[in-house]
Amino acid sequence: MAAEGMRLNQDPLPLLLDVTRLASRIGDRRLSGVDRVEAAYLRFVLSQPDMPYGLVRSGFGYLLLDRAGLQPLCDAVADETISWGRPDLLSRLARHRSKARAGVETTLRALSIARAPRSGLGRMLRKCLPDGAHYLNVGETNFDGPVAMALRGLRRSWIDMVLHDTIPCDFPDLVTPASAARFDKRLRAMRTHADRIITATWAVQQAGCRHLGLGSEDARWCVAPFGLDLPEPDAKAPARHGLTRPYMLALGTLEPRKNITFLLEIWRQATATGSAMPDLVLCGARGWYPAKVFAALDADPLRGVHIHEINDALDPEVAGLIEGAEALLFPTVAEGFGFPPLEAIALGVPVICSDLPVLRETLGALPVYVAPGDSYAWTSKIKQGCAKPDPTAVEALLDRFTWEQHFARVFG
Repeated sequence: MAAEGMRLNQDPLPLLLDVTRLASRIGDRRLSGVDRVEAAYLRFVLSQPDMPYGLVRSGFGYLLLDRAGLQPLCDAVADETISWGRPDLLSRLARHRSKARAGVETTLRALSIARAPRSGLGRMLRKCLPDGAHYLNVGETNFDGPVAMALRGLRRSWIDMVLHDTIPCDFPDLVTPASAARFDKRLRAMRTHADRIITATWAVQQAGCRHLGLGSEDARWCVAPFGLDLPEPDAKAPARHGLTRPYMLALGTLEPRKNITFLLEIWRQATATGSAMPDLVLCGARGWYPAKVFAALDADPLRGVHIHEINDALDPEVAGLIEGAEALLFPTVAEGFGFPPLEAIALGVPVICSDLPVLRETLGALPVYVAPGDSYAWTSKIKQGCAKPDPTAVEALLDRFTWEQHFARVFG
């Protein structure tokens, strides 16, 4: 059950950030929006004068990290070219672990101040955090009943959880059955154990109210917009990736929710009818589309001519690709915040995006909004092109999205 009556700004507890998600993705794939939020929390806890702690669920139980153990994760987010050490024997024995992830776990295991099997988590926390802990779960991983019970076994505890979206509940056909089942389990744990539930938008808070059975005035809610981190754009990125013609960019994981096949069909039809179109650039890791979708993309005669796919761009390259685009296209069916269009607007690039309440809340009047499945309207807007957003309006919008404001609201 959630703790009652605890004031976060009085007699603060040691911060315990769950970094299981980052540890599983660093060095293995480009970071998603959720990953970047967890990374921002990692930077925040490391900036605090008191000793921060991190919790990782590894292939062989739990690792407890202090500042020295957390810093390499933070460094790897800042520099994506950092390589991790060779996996030790224990990591090599773990099933379903990539070489990169095994290397990360090997390093973190060596740096950890304590380790415990699944059944020993509570004992480890009581020994190392005798005064209690303020637990932060940002990545929507590694939180269930046993973890909650281990935390509640401390002398004092406070549990903060971030709810990024409710897409698996609202659109179960857009996620895998396994993902939907995991999300349902997380929601039930959140409803039962979280002292506070943090969302970045009111739209997600309202959706959370429906699925969690909480009122919008429930004291556990905290709505705090995320901050925006923009690397220096690599201006040579378009040329490096062979983009010599004007192009529009679709940024994000290639998965059903992002509606990528919808864009592909628009380009195929336009080309078949001889319509003049810019090139289409898909920038993001391949997600869980059926194999036949990617097979069709690989075999598409437009591939490498008018349709381009970039899966491995580093953050400065991504910013450079955005900056070089005629527009960013965001035909998403469902969203929790909307980092890609916000990044494009920050770089002065026009945005054509789905007309969703959450995107209107985040982006205001700056994008061109189109219904997600209206191919005629999307084709028309793509052909027409868009004017660059007004710099004054862009500056006013970006003033709302800083990590300083987010953490002041969460921890103030």
